[in-house]
Amino acid sequence: MRRSAGEWFAHKLHTGTRLKVISPGFAEASLFSRHAFDQREPGLDEIQELGQRLGAQMVVTGSVRFPGRGQTPEIDLQLIDVSLKEVLARVSTPAEVGLFVHDPYELTLLAVEQAAKKMLASLETPTSKAR
Repeated sequence: MRRSAGEWFAHKLHTGTRLKVISPGFAEASLFSRHAFDQREPGLDEIQELGQRLGAQMVVTGSVRFPGRGQTPEIDLQLIDVSLKEVLARVSTPAEVGLFVHDPYELTLLAVEQAAKKMLASLETPTSKAR
């Protein structure tokens, strides 16, 4: 389900901006084929190296945690400028009870939608470093 969350987030980011978005699946296939990194969360130095390998200006990293049945997952994301090795934006969505939705996939989509809206809003903020 983490894979589908990442792909949906990339889709929402792509359709909500003029950014060229590299899908997580493509990035992972390209980087793993070169033995770039393992499943741990990479540090800023490694993110810069991986972003440069992909030709990316910015990289989104983060985590998805599933707290329990009937709740949306907790999502924590960072938008990182590859050339500056600097976090431009952080987005978190807390776990919430899905009142009318109980399917884990649909709960995940709800949380991703919320995270994407927050990230897009941070990109649109006039004082944002991400502009």
